[in-house]
Amino acid sequence: MADELFEAIRGGDLASVDAILAARPAAADASDATGLSAVSVAAYHGQWAIVDRILSAEPDLDLFDATIVGDADRTLLLLEEAEREQLVESSGSLHDAAAIGSGPANARSADGFTPLHLAAFFGRSDVARLLLERGADPNAWATGELYVQPLHSAVAGGHEEIAAILVDGGAEIDSPQRHGWTPLMGAAQNGLSTTVAVLLARGANAKALNDDVLNAAELAERAGHAEIAAAIRAAGG
Repeated sequence: MADELFEAIRGGDLASVDAILAARPAAADASDATGLSAVSVAAYHGQWAIVDRILSAEPDLDLFDATIVGDADRTLLLLEEAEREQLVESSGSLHDAAAIGSGPANARSADGFTPLHLAAFFGRSDVARLLLERGADPNAWATGELYVQPLHSAVAGGHEEIAAILVDGGAEIDSPQRHGWTPLMGAAQNGLSTTVAVLLARGANAKALNDDVLNAAELAERAGHAEIAAAIRAAGG
């Protein structure tokens, strides 16, 4: 039944998901062959009606699921539980562990993302703040197929508030993801004028080139964001 559930989720078949969960509510806790939960897979496919249906079956949300759906209370509870376990198992302090990126807030999902990556991409600002407060690394690199930091994820998701939170929290502003794309380039192409202004004010390199030998101003211009292009050029790009 789990295979049928994930097939229905990926196909956006809410009626089938509803029928499966009605017959077996426990299927809401299922994971696919890669280890991703039903909530995660539905969210990744943008199937938010299906996410809501899965949540109505009251699955036991893990840290990544709680982050994705923006459940700050559940996220805090899970972090606190994991922190207590870590303190019992380790002779060092939790704060020292978190400082080097090994604390509970820096756990990895089955596909290599930290909770902060997920909060950034899905626009969960309250959870993002919470994660940073609990030691999440704003410069962690995803270890899966996508080589990104949380700031790249926020820009990709179009979440300007979280981009600002991350910059204030110590995110590196010029780190390039694959193909040489910096956060400024992504913000420029996506028309995120506030994020562009924040990055430029923090000294982002407006002259950086991606693998296609294009800078942020050129990317903004090509995407139809003339005012953003002009602002970047005025900053020296």
